[in-house]
Amino acid sequence: MRRAARVVGMLGAIIASMAFVVPDAGTSIVVGNQRVIAVLISFGPRPFARASVTAAMAEANTFVTRSSFGRVSLQTTTTPWIDGGAVSPSCAASSERIFAPLRAVAAGAGYQTSPYDRVFYIVAGPDCGFHGIEFGNEVFIVREPDARLIIHELGHTFGLPHAGASAVCGTWCVTQEQGDLYSPMGIGFTDFSAYEKEQLGWIPRQPRVARTGNYLVYPSNLRSIGRQALVIEAPEGEYWLEQRPGRAAPGMIVRLVNPETTSRSFIAPSTLLLAPIKTGHPVITPGQTFRVPGEFSVKVARATKTPMRLNVSLSATLR
Repeated sequence: MRRAARVVGMLGAIIASMAFVVPDAGTSIVVGNQRVIAVLISFGPRPFARASVTAAMAEANTFVTRSSFGRVSLQTTTTPWIDGGAVSPSCAASSERIFAPLRAVAAGAGYQTSPYDRVFYIVAGPDCGFHGIEFGNEVFIVREPDARLIIHELGHTFGLPHAGASAVCGTWCVTQEQGDLYSPMGIGFTDFSAYEKEQLGWIPRQPRVARTGNYLVYPSNLRSIGRQALVIEAPEGEYWLEQRPGRAAPGMIVRLVNPETTSRSFIAPSTLLLAPIKTGHPVITPGQTFRVPGEFSVKVARATKTPMRLNVSLSATLR
């Protein structure tokens, strides 16, 4: 979760965003084995078993290992339930005031968290208006965690913001800050986006289009990590053209990133275009053309199998 709202303008496309910043979320490059500790703390109830947390962490490891093509794995230690005492953390407190007592509880039970790359405090008792929050490399979760929640909060510790989405709107519109249909940093749980993977160092820099021509974009797999997206750089930001994950037939989705919105804590947020051609249709299918007037057009070639073939026409201003 991120305590924030994001407002964007559409001048033919989205050109700006604002995001709440917290200290030291970490660098964007994340590779290697991540040592994780899941500290179970109870302020009264113990509503779920330690084994269920262990299973959810294992599922999260499977997801991130697959998504990163083996470049990241999670080695997780799950503690038994620890008695947190009589007073549970205040959900409305500052991040430091939430996490400091939890660190103390863990240390008092003999668990030093500093050697770990990521720390999850899974706390039973507080009744908060959120499921989890992140502070640097630490996460505070107040419900039984599943793999989806773990991956989402883990992404924040990697330096990923929420993945937003926006339908067609006028000069100004408010995005769905966490509206991406596919990324776990939105409301999806299919796969991280090619943009997120590039920023994390899981795939090489994807091709930037410099001239009109025909291009191939492959589904997410290890054999084609250099061609999992096509990027068109425009005045309002970068358009990331990607094969819709989980689809066997060609189908293009479009995300827009304004690199200037990178913060001290997070990479620049992405926004999935929910209606790149018409309302209610986020996927551009074979035979359809996506256009940004005065800048470029991209036609998805008629085909029944991937890789997706794109015909890109750039205006003189982008060449």
